[in-house]
Amino acid sequence: MLNFLQKLITFDTTQIENQAIEFIEGYVRNIYGDQLIYEKQDISDKGRYNLIIKNTNKPDVILAGHVDVVPELSKEQFIPRIDGNKLYGRGAVDMKAGVAINIALIDFMLKNKIKFWILSYTDEEYNFLGMKKFVEVYGGKIKPKLTIVTEPTNKIIYTGFRGIAVVNLQIGGVSVHSALKHLGINAIEEYIHYIENLEEYIQTKDSDGYVSLTNLAGIHGGIDKDGIIVSQANIVPNTAKGIFSLRLGNMLSYQEFESFTRNYLDKNGIKIISLEKKNWCYPLIQSDLLNKYSKYSKVESGLTFGYSDVQLIKEYIGGDCLLIGPGPFEKAHQIDEYVEIESIYQSKEIIEKILKDFA
Repeated sequence: MLNFLQKLITFDTTQIENQAIEFIEGYVRNIYGDQLIYEKQDISDKGRYNLIIKNTNKPDVILAGHVDVVPELSKEQFIPRIDGNKLYGRGAVDMKAGVAINIALIDFMLKNKIKFWILSYTDEEYNFLGMKKFVEVYGGKIKPKLTIVTEPTNKIIYTGFRGIAVVNLQIGGVSVHSALKHLGINAIEEYIHYIENLEEYIQTKDSDGYVSLTNLAGIHGGIDKDGIIVSQANIVPNTAKGIFSLRLGNMLSYQEFESFTRNYLDKNGIKIISLEKKNWCYPLIQSDLLNKYSKYSKVESGLTFGYSDVQLIKEYIGGDCLLIGPGPFEKAHQIDEYVEIESIYQSKEIIEKILKDFA
């Protein structure tokens, strides 16, 4: 499992995952051959595809893991390195270790006669294209009783997750000479004030234990000259465009969000140039599973945990949906990202116990 993971880390999967997925398929074919079925699922984006490895057309269990990673902060991150109990590399913990666990569980599931699918999918870090394609094709057609996504969780079993919304917004202010700033509307500053007020607003809808957050991921502002934004130090910027996300701890609808946004900006004399919803996914709450899985590991509701696209499986396919994987989660996306080697094997053992009782 460790050698497989080290090789998987060497593939740059920030944009295209095909080489890594070909490696996964070749590795499994070399061991299991025609015992298993190998399905490539085109997601219609630059030739990218998901890989589904299965021993049945009607799975009781799905193990899933995404192969893509966030952009590297150093090319050395694609050179795996072991130091004691730590395996360093981009995607080591988020979540190529989880993919390695899924593949390592094939033998266990075959021996225990479990009907399974293993989904190695694309584009989780960006637009969820891989999981969207999977549920589009198989929603209503399969009825697994259990789905486990082996995301990094520090070996905690999460039964619920916050929702996520991603929005593009461009606003317009009023340009004046910077010496007369009080007569204008600085679009960049107002954008930041809007995000701060938006977070306060969505948190008013949170119930106990839930924490909604905003994240301004990128902003570009200045003077709009025929659609091109330029910066000029002595002029108050009249436009700002950005992308931001909402980590939803409540069932805030897009209509409620849009109403707040338009009312707030209008009240402050700010024009909306463009407003685009890219994703809007609600929280997943499975409180009935907290006791059901507590004998295997620590279980949490996930009300302060990040979004997982296992929520799409729950919505369109159904069954129990869990997150459980190695750690430390806190090192995901960091320049010194690593996975604790011991936690990989411990996570695999926890999942084996769940699957054994399930079988």
